[in-house]
Amino acid sequence: MSSKGKKNILICGGGNGSHCIAAIASSTQPEADVNILTLYADEAERWSESLKKTPFFATRSYKDGSSVTFEAHPKIITKDPSLVVPSADIIFIVVPAFAHQQYQESIAPHCQRVNCHCWFTSKMRL
Repeated sequence: MSSKGKKNILICGGGNGSHCIAAIASSTQPEADVNILTLYADEAERWSESLKKTPFFATRSYKDGSSVTFEAHPKIITKDPSLVVPSADIIFIVVPAFAHQQYQESIAPHCQRVNCHCWFTSKMRL
């Protein structure tokens, strides 16, 4: 946990899955800091600029016609692992399998805590 006692959730990746997990984590864990690490080109900058203009949402629709909407509130969006990995309590790696190694190699030097948990996602069902 961070020095302030808040949980820190790190989501690695910048695609649809990362956007959804960021929204769900931000909405369901308001006491946590949700951070994003995306290593692809200028994706972190584009994501940050987009959020300055309008928030983004993820909506879960159910068979009965009802739905729940989650709003994303990431604290930090970066391509610099040193800014977000050291304080992470849980790390979600939400990228295709071919990109796992790139993320592992970028975050490994910054994972100094024994109690950090890392999850690789493939198919998630909510």
